[in-house]
Amino acid sequence: MSMSESNWVSGINAVLELLKQNPQSARRVVLKRNRKDNRLNTVRNLAKASEIELVELDANELHRVYSQVHQGVAVELAEAERSLGEGGWEEFLAQLEWIDAPPLLLVLDGITDPHNLGACLRSADAAGVSAVIIPKDKAVGINATVRRVASGAAETVELFV
Repeated sequence: MSMSESNWVSGINAVLELLKQNPQSARRVVLKRNRKDNRLNTVRNLAKASEIELVELDANELHRVYSQVHQGVAVELAEAERSLGEGGWEEFLAQLEWIDAPPLLLVLDGITDPHNLGACLRSADAAGVSAVIIPKDKAVGINATVRRVASGAAETVELFV
C-alpha cells in the first residue's frame, strides 16, 4: 500500500495548497482518524468537493501507509513531475508566453538537500518567480520533504525538471 516518498505530499499547509491549487493531481487523501481541527476539516471538505478518495486511518495504519512526518495528513499523487525532455520545452515556452512582463526564472543546479530546495521554492513564490528549473540528475527532485518545507509553494510555482 505504501509507495515512494516522491509520490506523496504531507503536512497540513502543503496538502491544503495542493488541494486548492491542483486537486486533479491527488489520487487520495489519507487522514489520521479522530483528529479534529479546522484545517483538517478544510482538507476533508476540499477532498470531498473535488471527489478525491478520502481514507481515515488510526495512527498505526497511517504510519504503515506513510511513515514520514505528516502532521496527520498525506496525499498520494496521481501524476509524476513534469520533465523538460520529450516535449516539455514546448509546454515550458507556452507557459512563458502568457506572462505580461519579462519572465523571472530561477535555475537551480546541484541542490541536493531537500530542505534547501523547499526553501528555494518558498522564496521563489514570494519573489514572484515565473518558473523554477531544476536538473534531472545530480540534484534532489521533488519529494515529500521538499513539498512539506516549501509549505505549499511547490504547488504554486511552475517547476520544470
